[in-house]
Formats: sequence, C-alpha cells, structure tokens
Amino acid sequence: DAKVIIIVRDPRDVVTSINYGKGPEYAGKHRPILFHLRNWRKSIAILLSLINHPKFLFVKYENLVHDPYLELKGITDFLGIAQFENGHFDHGIKDQNGKPWRSNTSTSSGGSDFIQPVNENFMKYLDAEVISYIEYMCWPEMKFLGYEPKFLSSPFTYTPSAFAEPFNIETKNPPPNMSIEENNLKLEKRRLEILFGRTGGSSEELLLYYLSYQGYNILRKAIMSL
Repeated sequence: DAKVIIIVRDPRDVVTSINYGKGPEYAGKHRPILFHLRNWRKSIAILLSLINHPKFLFVKYENLVHDPYLELKGITDFLGIAQFENGHFDHGIKDQNGKPWRSNTSTSSGGSDFIQPVNENFMKYLDAEVISYIEYMCWPEMKFLGYEPKFLSSPFTYTPSAFAEPFNIETKNPPPNMSIEENNLKLEKRRLEILFGRTGGSSEELLLYYLSYQGYNILRKAIMSL
C-alpha cells in the first residue's frame, strides 16, 4: 500500500547541478555525461511505467519551485494529509528536527532558507555543444515532459560523435570515453530510430531501451503527435 512520488528535473539542469560549483562535493568525481543521462532516462522510464498507477505521482521540480503551494496541494491530496496553507513557508523550511533548513544548491553560494526558482540555470554554465548532446540523448523524454530543446528541432540533426567531455573524467568505471564510445553511440542511435519508426525493434530491444512496453508506447504516441 505504499505511495510513491518521483520528482523530475530538466536533465540540462541536472548535469549543471552535478558538475558545477559544489556539485562534485555532493555527487563525487566527474563522470561521463552519458552516465548521468542514462540514469536520468531510467528515472523517466520508471515514471512512464507507473504513470497510470493510482499510488504513483510525479512532480516536476520546476513547477514545485515556481508554484510551491499548488504543487504541494497535489502532493498532500495524493497522500491524503492536510495541505500547507499559503504563507506556511514565509519564514523558511524546518528540517526533521525542527531546525531551519538551508538549501544545498550547488550553483549559488551560501544557500537559502527556501528553494530558489531559477529559469534555465544550465544556460549560464553549459555551452551549446554540451546542451545539444544532452538534448540528443534525452530528446523524446524531454519533449514528453515539456522541456523544450534549445538547439535540436530533431535529434537526427545532431552528430554525437563530435562531442567532447567538458570535464576531466576521473573515473575508470564508467570509462572516460563512455559518452563517445562507438558501440554506445550505435545503441543510442538505434534507440531513437526504433522509437521514431525508422527501423523495427524486437521486444527485447524495447525493454532494453524503454524498460516497459507501456513506457515505449507512451513516448511513441507523444512523438508521433508532434
């Protein structure tokens, strides 16, 4: 009878948060960007697999920080608990011990006593090549969630083999060349070609790339309606 909530965030801001400012203090050594993007896509695949389940809810981080009381109402209604009244957080957030909570944002100094809404923070930190690579790898999921690509009107207009990691990758596992390794890029291209109907895919491939048939079908329908 457990209820599950997933909070999702723009993958471009996720990459920014992990890699810039204090990000490495929280997330560890720099890893290949494809490693982070596949983890992000796995969360979205789980979301799509559960999206119609009555005990599942997903919330977009951006909505939560821009209109917290509206989004929190959706959460409290889902959980069947009393909602937060407007103004409840005017004097900050309390942690589980009743003490003032301070944000651990990686890209601003000092933190704050509330989550600060920032529009497209990634534009301050990521160059066009990195953003394009992220958009290529996450294009279907981004479009479904309403995260509009900045540079790619279609994933097929981009060549990921030209990408170069913006950071010195300090890990051996995953390997430093993960983001441009030939077999990985072939898998990523096939993932998109199957979804867009440019080639057929086996049942095993659909589950490999999209975790569930439901997740694949939801993304496929969303892409075909564009």
